[in-house]
Amino acid sequence: MICCKSKSKLAKAVKMHRNFHFKTGLLLDQGVRLLGLHKCILTKPLYKAAKVAGYTNVALSSIALVLLED
Repeated sequence: MICCKSKSKLAKAVKMHRNFHFKTGLLLDQGVRLLGLHKCILTKPLYKAAKVAGYTNVALSSIALVLLED
């Protein structure tokens, strides 16, 4: 696994931000699925929008890390 340069504080911050959103997103997704909110007519659109936003945030953070490491 490629690690960020120890001198780059921005890279560390982006990596911590990405990991935070990834872990909290997984926990929230499991909670929603346990409660069955992802199947409810009223909450299904919100669930999908939040999931897409979370994946987008993680993807953009990963791209930023690749650019910062070069």
